[in-house]
Amino acid sequence: MGVNDLELSFESRLLAAPSRSDNASPGSWQTCGKVLNRIASQQHSLTQNQKMTALQRPAGALLLLVDLQKAIDHPSWGRRNNPLAEIQIARLLDHWRSNGWPVWHIRHDSTEPGSHYRPGQSGHEFKSEAAPVTGEPVIPKRTNNAFIGTNLEAQLRAQGHDTLVVVGVITNNSVEATVRMAGNLGFTTYLLSDCCFTFDRRDWNGTLRSAEDVHAMSLANLDPEYCTVITAETLLDTDK
Repeated sequence: MGVNDLELSFESRLLAAPSRSDNASPGSWQTCGKVLNRIASQQHSLTQNQKMTALQRPAGALLLLVDLQKAIDHPSWGRRNNPLAEIQIARLLDHWRSNGWPVWHIRHDSTEPGSHYRPGQSGHEFKSEAAPVTGEPVIPKRTNNAFIGTNLEAQLRAQGHDTLVVVGVITNNSVEATVRMAGNLGFTTYLLSDCCFTFDRRDWNGTLRSAEDVHAMSLANLDPEYCTVITAETLLDTDK
């Protein structure tokens, strides 16, 4: 069954559902709610599979790791989401390297005096799970966008890389800024939702938002206009 079939089935079941004016029992409405939830789950699963059709064989896609340095582990950031992100990133790196596919690293060289990303500090070093190996390019940046003030775009085009798979931190900062620019520049861009993370944050109104909510909203801002959001789990399972 395709997405269109699900939508038709969805509409037909809605038409058959009890209306507010009917003397429907609470059980009828509970059943209707379960049907809607099940259909939504099926649609999400199909959407993920459809997104993967263009990346079923990611040979040639460039894995771009953003700001995966020890500074991101400093406790001053607060509570984060995706605690297993580094494990998934390590799996991706093993997969890419074993296939001989390109892996590039973005390193943040902060100019802020109080930043843990400032060169000369331990936080400036790459995290062990995502450290470059010999032959993997490292592109330094000083802003939250890996394309600004760097030769990233020029190097990608010179080497014929037009498809990017992006992982790293922080979802709603350097990752979002870099992915937006990649999409605007015409690169086919995939963002792996389980390979990036962020932290609890207060919104403009002062309401504390969980890292999970901040992460999810950032992904929603990006997909589908600037990139396609998928998971490492889906990508690796599909490529077996």
